[in-house]
Amino acid sequence: MSSRNVMQQTYHQRIKSQRQKKSGLGVLDGFLDVAIQFLPSSNRRSRFDVMVVHVLNSGRVHDPIVCSNKADFDQAVGLGAPADRISTVILVEDLSYDVIEHLGITYNIPPEFFAVHLRETEAYRTGVYMPPQSSDIEMLSSYIAKAPFYSLRLRRYYHFPGGLEEAQKLRSEETNVPRAVWITEGLPNASFVERVTTFTTKNDKAIDIGIILTDRLQKEENPLGYAYPMTSHDLLEETVSLSPSNIHLDHSLQVPIRKEILSYLLSLPPSTAATIFSPQSTPLLLITPLIRTIACFSTMLLTDIRWINHRIMLPLPDDNLHHDTDLAMYISRRLCRTLEVHRYLMEDNMRIIRIRAPHLADELGTDNEFLSADISLLLTRLENDVQFLASMLSTEQAKLVNILAKVGILFVPVTTVAAVLSIQGPRSRFVIFGAVAIPVLVVFSLWLLIINKRKPKIRR
Repeated sequence: MSSRNVMQQTYHQRIKSQRQKKSGLGVLDGFLDVAIQFLPSSNRRSRFDVMVVHVLNSGRVHDPIVCSNKADFDQAVGLGAPADRISTVILVEDLSYDVIEHLGITYNIPPEFFAVHLRETEAYRTGVYMPPQSSDIEMLSSYIAKAPFYSLRLRRYYHFPGGLEEAQKLRSEETNVPRAVWITEGLPNASFVERVTTFTTKNDKAIDIGIILTDRLQKEENPLGYAYPMTSHDLLEETVSLSPSNIHLDHSLQVPIRKEILSYLLSLPPSTAATIFSPQSTPLLLITPLIRTIACFSTMLLTDIRWINHRIMLPLPDDNLHHDTDLAMYISRRLCRTLEVHRYLMEDNMRIIRIRAPHLADELGTDNEFLSADISLLLTRLENDVQFLASMLSTEQAKLVNILAKVGILFVPVTTVAAVLSIQGPRSRFVIFGAVAIPVLVVFSLWLLIINKRKPKIRR
């Protein structure tokens, strides 16, 4: 193939040519194939939601530049870029065909970077779960250590009064990168999985370039019973002038990961920024704030689960949740599973940190260890609750069996009298049967009621 044809080849065509050798690129190829089927004006095809932030030689972080199309982006990273910059951070929220094509060609990005970010999305591409047609990319530790990118995961909680139907609608309409949602029947809140994937390279002028892919918010409403916590780098927010104005963080609503990263960048002192974006640190682009932001979302999960557990085990008189023992046990078991999966995500993120930045593992692992200890304690509490609810359920079942046994006992005197009177005799035996059986039934029933009332009731 001539060099001219290679130059004319689109990024999508490059991926197709490599797919036979790299099966993990199937999810990326499928994403681009589906995007082509949409009209050019659709979000899945042409959405271009990118922000560019330059870091200057002085350490000052330049105001972010919003790019809504390819021309704006080329201006922001080309002629419009400050001459004294040492690094450029490109923040992408939600992927589209145009974004992948333009960034992939501009910076010669390995397709594995986009494929990793699109992991677990093929099954939910239409909003409703469908078995995936291609396998996700898998990376060994040796590849993670040398790759120019890494990817971290988190779980964000939302309020979903519409349940699974609302989640499916949001996945098909609000985002181009739909992911798994964890919904528990009977609960008002649910969680979506999110990914943050970063890539580092240099442009033709040897300027460090960092690209960060983030997911789009499904909705802005916080989960019930939860007040969004301030992250450590948001404490300076009131003293930092954020530009443009729509970057301002409102903690009464959900905050996208991209806004968290912008808040962190704009609050950095020049000396700190110069250290973070030095040539030696750039390959570990923003790994510290990302881990701490993910830790913040872990506190959201713990707060939400504690609130749900409290509502289940200590229901309020005016509570609109149904509190039967079967439902309480089902929810408690689901909460246990939620915590176990989240702990796995935390451990997976820390595994990547230990491979990519072992010198930061101890510093960043402190919060992780603290949250892991909290998760272990909460898991123990939930497991004890499950055992208690199981004992309650068995007690209720035993009580039902006891009632049935007592009802059966009621007919013992009747059958005894009937057996005696079945012996051949005068017709007056029916009168004798009624005169004997009815008083016996009444007396025996009253006796059972009195015994039942004297037994203490088990209450939660």
